Amino acid sequence: MNTRIRAGILALGGLLVLTAIAFAAFGPPLPSAFSSHTKLTYKQVSNLGEAWQGNTRIAGSAGQLRSLTQPFTTGSFSRGYVIRHIDVRVRNFVGKGEIGAALFTDLAGTDKVVGLWGPFDTDDQNVKRFYPTSGGNTILFSDSTEYYLKFWYTGANAEFNRTASNNEDAGPSAGWSIGDGYHFVEIVWKDGMNVDKDQAEDTRSLRLSIYANEYRRMMSPGVVTTLRVGATGDNSAWLDWDRPAESVTQGADGSITHYEYRFKEGSGSYGDWRIVPCNVGSGSVGRLYDLPESCGISGLTAGTAHTFQVRAANWRLTGAARYNGQSPEVTITTTGTAPKSDEEEEEDTKGAKSEPEPLTGEFTTVPGDHDGGEFRVTYRFSESPYGLSYKTVRDRLFVVSDGDIIKAKRVKQRDNQGWIITFRPASASEAVRVTGYQSLPACGDEGAICSEDGEKLSGSVSLRVAAQQ
Repeated sequence: MNTRIRAGILALGGLLVLTAIAFAAFGPPLPSAFSSHTKLTYKQVSNLGEAWQGNTRIAGSAGQLRSLTQPFTTGSFSRGYVIRHIDVRVRNFVGKGEIGAALFTDLAGTDKVVGLWGPFDTDDQNVKRFYPTSGGNTILFSDSTEYYLKFWYTGANAEFNRTASNNEDAGPSAGWSIGDGYHFVEIVWKDGMNVDKDQAEDTRSLRLSIYANEYRRMMSPGVVTTLRVGATGDNSAWLDWDRPAESVTQGADGSITHYEYRFKEGSGSYGDWRIVPCNVGSGSVGRLYDLPESCGISGLTAGTAHTFQVRAANWRLTGAARYNGQSPEVTITTTGTAPKSDEEEEEDTKGAKSEPEPLTGEFTTVPGDHDGGEFRVTYRFSESPYGLSYKTVRDRLFVVSDGDIIKAKRVKQRDNQGWIITFRPASASEAVRVTGYQSLPACGDEGAICSEDGEKLSGSVSLRVAAQQ
């Protein structure tokens, strides 16, 4: 068994922090890309173990925190790898409460490389799949380097597939191997404190399957020379631009990892550069992202002139090489009535009661794409609606095309603000879309979605999860 595992002790403080931040830290990628580019092919690089060699049963009760850590070593491709997802074979998960996972460079879990988003059930119900969180698609994993997959949960009993250690290095990609054995820790409450109840190691490995792509050197991005902007509502606009030229040399897959935008209102100053929210997905040929050349931007001010700029960027470079400049300025005025000045607002509100905030909502976690199987997203209201049922969220809230909503579940019990929504695609080759809200009843009527102040759900919502190519 790997001596680093025998010597390692999980850091209690780090584990407590991981428990507190949970999905917040390991949140999902941004909404799915609008692109028809040919996608980069990710392949299985590690093996799945020689054969199934029984299960590890982790017994416990709900509320106890348990974690398993499995080492693996990357292959010998000298420029390193970009990991797409990691599959963990299990026999069953009993109960609820899976929290999340992450990759580390040390067993103690103090040097995190990237959080992992999941777990998601694949078509094979014995597989739990974990994806890198936002930014994970651009993280470079060094060649011939040991990393640690750690995942933790608070559910009841669970059983994980194991494999013998005598043939773990026979993976389909040169140099990849799953480390001999895994490390287990259970945390329980004792005298008001979290205490390590048990530490265990096993000479047989957990059954992992790692999917990755060889990393290719990237060049400085070109400059976006043409930008078009159109207003699509009181608080939104649509950006559209032409892909800049890319310098591609031998050994380089391309130069653009993502696009960024910034804007200013009226004669004010530009805000910070932000990642274009459509810059996600499993990648396109020559890039680590599935990059669009158009995207909707929300959160703007009604009836106000907004000036935009867009630039191509490369996260793997530093300094001036990361950006070669930005597009020309383009200005558009959003529809609707501009908000009043502070002085006007103060005058209007003298002696009057403050108006309640509108009830709105948005998708906060969305997978990059789907393979035809069920997938989950997270939707969050701006505040908890009054008297909302899961059936209303499942059946009466969204307008969905090329798929169906089959389940709606609260993130927290008895809290209507956050929801986990399960979609079933109509086809493995078509994107699933949410194009808006259904026509909702007035507050007080059956099926209405309203705040406790009597504000009906308003605003717009959209979602697109592309099919894998």
